[in-house]
Amino acid sequence: MAIRTFIAGTLIAGLTLMGSLVVPASTFGYVVGCNAWHYSNITYGPQRIYSFYSQSFINTTGQTGHTYTTQASNGGTVGIEFSAGGAAEAGVIFANVAATASVTVSASATVGYSTGVSGPIPPHSSIYVYYAKYRVVATGDLYFMTPACVKTNVTRVTAKVPTVATKGWIISSVPLPHDGDQ
Repeated sequence: MAIRTFIAGTLIAGLTLMGSLVVPASTFGYVVGCNAWHYSNITYGPQRIYSFYSQSFINTTGQTGHTYTTQASNGGTVGIEFSAGGAAEAGVIFANVAATASVTVSASATVGYSTGVSGPIPPHSSIYVYYAKYRVVATGDLYFMTPACVKTNVTRVTAKVPTVATKGWIISSVPLPHDGDQ
């Protein structure tokens, strides 16, 4: 049970007597945080990429000297992606991720690019090239606190939220799990 403490004064024969008065919060009918949605108990997984462009290159020979070169020119917007039940309370989820993530996030990010990349492909190897933006992956409890401060509608929701600064070419020797490829 939440409580509130008030300083109470009583005037008796010209003297003011001071003391503390402890009253259950439910007496007032409303407590900050009640009658509202919350997203808490957030855990962060590895960041995931949102790819605007991807291509793979293979060197099937045992020879060195093979290279890859790619040019890409495109653009697009990436926003927040939610598991079931999260989209209705996007603002609450975003606010809590923004407040607790170790990187700066944005509700959406628009990327425009015209760029290229090249490099070596080792013998008997593959190279995977992505032009991408990272997203923070947060999983937490989305729930509603009733006016009486009772937690209801608890749902575990995962949100993928774009980072502000990180975008560019990502080169890997293995295929990366990713979203996108517009």
